[in-house]
Amino acid sequence: RYILDSMADDLAKFVITSPHRKSAKALVEHGFVLLLGEPASGKSTIAASLALGAIDIWGCSTLKVKDAHEFKKHWNLDEPKQFFWIDDAFGPTQYVRSSVDNWNACFPHLQAAIRSGARILFTSRDYVFKSALHDLKLSAFPLISNSQVLIDVHTLTQDEREQMLYNHLKLGNQPRSFKATIR
Repeated sequence: RYILDSMADDLAKFVITSPHRKSAKALVEHGFVLLLGEPASGKSTIAASLALGAIDIWGCSTLKVKDAHEFKKHWNLDEPKQFFWIDDAFGPTQYVRSSVDNWNACFPHLQAAIRSGARILFTSRDYVFKSALHDLKLSAFPLISNSQVLIDVHTLTQDEREQMLYNHLKLGNQPRSFKATIR
């Protein structure tokens, strides 16, 4: 309900893109995906779409947690169908060392959760993740490296861009004069 309430407008305008399909595939194949991209590139909207899809498709309970401590608090070994969304896993606008230290300590829990059927999605701004790489224990959780999807708005197809523009104009609150000028 939180996801729908907080992101309903964005989800109404959502267009399935190649990064979305790659993210869904990574969740199916690996149980984990790390969405990377520039600010406002659509990471959270893709994550919200996948979180809602996890409810429908896999029958998962979906939780948006803010850090490793909340993940450990809410992960339930007896409930294998859980979907965890961790937005800005390594810091919201800049790298936060304590977040990485906490995730490094939590990696065994993440692996156990995935083995038991949980699906986990991290988002991070690309430059924050690049800074975090120096301190991440990649050998303790190889999926961080092996299950990444980079969202690059510059590589969206013409069809994807046109559909996004159409949805934003149709469902947006722009004045009629603006829409007439654009048309």
